[in-house]
Amino acid sequence: MLRYRSSARSQRPSCETEIKVRTPVGSFDAVCGIVGKINVTNIAAAVAVGVALEVPLDIIAAGVEAMEPVPGRMELVDEVGQCMLTPG
Repeated sequence: MLRYRSSARSQRPSCETEIKVRTPVGSFDAVCGIVGKINVTNIAAAVAVGVALEVPLDIIAAGVEAMEPVPGRMELVDEVGQCMLTPG
């Protein structure tokens, strides 16, 4: 199960996605630097592959947290109190 919420953080204005992941081997919460439902779907697929390959869950979680957008794709372009993204 994967639950997510994209948000703009007031402490550090940037677009981030908060993710709650539950797998057969455990659960974790993560905040990553990418947004969009399609990216959350990609994260779910990557987590599933990691679990299938028996990668430790803490390593998977660290990888999710380290994710950043590809320049020019779903990228924050202006910080005027909201997330403004380039077209994907």
